[in-house]
Amino acid sequence: AEAMSQTDLLHVLTQYLTAMTLVVEKHNGEITEILGDGLLIFWNTPEDVPDHATKACEAALAMNQALISLNQELVVARDPPLPQLSIRIGLHTGNVLSGTIGSV
Repeated sequence: AEAMSQTDLLHVLTQYLTAMTLVVEKHNGEITEILGDGLLIFWNTPEDVPDHATKACEAALAMNQALISLNQELVVARDPPLPQLSIRIGLHTGNVLSGTIGSV
């Protein structure tokens, strides 16, 4: 990212976040935070999502597939090609307390 122009960086980031958001929404996830290029995603809150753990795993696999497509688009988007992206995905399951905390 340091070697990219601001215009190219904004283009890549927008394309990436759009692709990942579509995957998350398709799998009933809720993006709670975007931290630079990182996403914090919840399933089963605030609405109940049956089979939420399965949906989260399916979303992780679909995100990897979406990244393959995105990287192919980045190769042809500019000359020279934009850099290829890679992601890391962590999954956790368990109880969580969520909602507005500290406000009435």
